[in-house]
Amino acid sequence: MTVVTSIALLGGLTVIPNVSAHTSGNSGLLSNNQQICYSVSGLNLVELNGNTNQGSTIKTHAINGMNDVNSMTDFNVSERTSCSGGTYSWVTSTYLANANDKATTTPIISGSVKYIMFSNNADANMINSGSCQWYQNDNIEYVANHEFGHYAGLIHQSGSTSHTMMHTSCDTGYAIIRSGDISQINGWY
Repeated sequence: MTVVTSIALLGGLTVIPNVSAHTSGNSGLLSNNQQICYSVSGLNLVELNGNTNQGSTIKTHAINGMNDVNSMTDFNVSERTSCSGGTYSWVTSTYLANANDKATTTPIISGSVKYIMFSNNADANMINSGSCQWYQNDNIEYVANHEFGHYAGLIHQSGSTSHTMMHTSCDTGYAIIRSGDISQINGWY
């Protein structure tokens, strides 16, 4: 189980100590309609194609992942346009020590708040085209699909479900949401 000991949002950068790369159990369900904030300044720290300061491009890919889940399921997430004051869910970055971990999603923190955080470890470079190359460069949109699956409450799958977007390691199943993922999410929402 993931343990979150404190949270601080500083200038769009999220500091969340003691968060494991992924949870092994259900990361919690949210209400059917969610709004999420995107921290471009936080995403600027993530390496995409070997370069940082591409937060807007990373945000676009993350929104595409969000839209894939929205368009195929009964779960609805939209971008929150005003993120000042209050407590909201965020897409941002955090340092993940293992460069193979490209992103993480927290369980519900307070009420209905979760964080999707892309790794800003310089060795966790992602790409914006091509397929997953696990333990090397992963397609950021595939990773976003996977993390929005966690955001909706899905957990990792393995074995015979290897072509779900929730497989434990990046593969071609990450590219789009699959029928098993859709039926699980729609069963909840």
